[in-house]
Amino acid sequence: MTTTAWVGGLALLLTASPGMAQAVRVAGDSVRVGAPPALATGQATRVAGGSVKYHPDLEKKELAVDFRLVDSQTVTAVLAAAENGEAVPAKWSGWELAKAPACAWLIVVDTSMTTPAKTVAQYVDFVRGFVSRLPKQDGVAVCAMAADLKEAVPFDSTAPDIAKGLAAIKRAGGSASTTLIYARLRDALGRLAERKEPRQALVLLSNGQDQAEGGPDAQDLEITKLVDAANAANVVIHALGAAENVAAKKYFAGLKEIALRTDGVFEAPAFGGEELPFGTMFRLQGIMHGTGTVRLDLAKLAKPADLTVTVKTAAGRNAELLVPAAKVAAALGSSTPPATEVAKEPAPAKPAQQPAAQTESPAAPAAADSAKAPAAAAQTAAAATPPKEPATDHPARPAQPMVAAAPIKSWLWILAAAGALVLLMVGLAIFLILRKRGS
Repeated sequence: MTTTAWVGGLALLLTASPGMAQAVRVAGDSVRVGAPPALATGQATRVAGGSVKYHPDLEKKELAVDFRLVDSQTVTAVLAAAENGEAVPAKWSGWELAKAPACAWLIVVDTSMTTPAKTVAQYVDFVRGFVSRLPKQDGVAVCAMAADLKEAVPFDSTAPDIAKGLAAIKRAGGSASTTLIYARLRDALGRLAERKEPRQALVLLSNGQDQAEGGPDAQDLEITKLVDAANAANVVIHALGAAENVAAKKYFAGLKEIALRTDGVFEAPAFGGEELPFGTMFRLQGIMHGTGTVRLDLAKLAKPADLTVTVKTAAGRNAELLVPAAKVAAALGSSTPPATEVAKEPAPAKPAQQPAAQTESPAAPAAADSAKAPAAAAQTAAAATPPKEPATDHPARPAQPMVAAAPIKSWLWILAAAGALVLLMVGLAIFLILRKRGS
């Protein structure tokens, strides 16, 4: 009995220790009444920045926002709230494939000397199956890439012409020639410039062996040029890698980067070989034809404000879309957002490594000499205020976990209660021991 009492007391002491109290505090206080649960960063996806389109309805005081996710995710719900926590009614409608925005596809097949003939043939088989499953509203063109870019299937080709053009794609023969993957892809972007489809994608099938002179530094420069040009043209780049063995995957780094920084995806064989993962073609189509429209009811909103739209998916991966106050004001019939919103949301310079492309770039107005003094004063006031993350047209970022701090008094109550229980157990043990000896 004595041993049992001391074990019980030791357990209570451990429970009352600061480390255990910390664990209890976090588990209890991190759930806030009236606040949505924090989303784990590892469970986040992103809204593709270049896909965000706004459609204000002044009569209904609604704002419809079209967007897609960077991966093919099934959206199950959307929630919207203003900065002050005020809830905004939101209705979600996903697109069916036949009613989704049309996409222009430019497919580039690497036929350079570094690519085996077997791999080129597998590329062509993939493209043949991919093109045959595209919806009618889409446009497609196919180019072969070696030293130069050669069009094998022009846009608006008939089915027989597509079959004939794909059959003509072979591995490049003759003497070895330099293959500049990123420079050639930058040239290919011009072929999409005249297309009217609201979404545009460049799909590259390559082993990733760029042969630009100057080594990695030159390749990095070419990658940056390509990414900047693609984002400026609102073109998504999907890269499909091929490797004859595991060692050849070392060339995939550049392909991954151009896909990430243009809101595209990268796919490659899982265990060497040239075969792409099953379902890759369906995934690409799902990405470019998703996701849908969220309609925000602004009628009861007190004033124009930044809105946060939380997108929940069936896979448990969630994303956030920030709707700037200027878009809300436009839907409410205001020509400009409140002065405070304008002051705290200067248009930031786009970082070179930012993966999401902006849909709209606000033009810089020409300032008159008489307005220089107020502008300088506003700039000085903004510099004295702690910076706040600007709300752009289409930022997408995962929510960060929130942990509330426990009051110090809760610690004292826990320790006091634990101490009282320890004393009670010790007293009970002594009483039982003395009683046993007396008997």
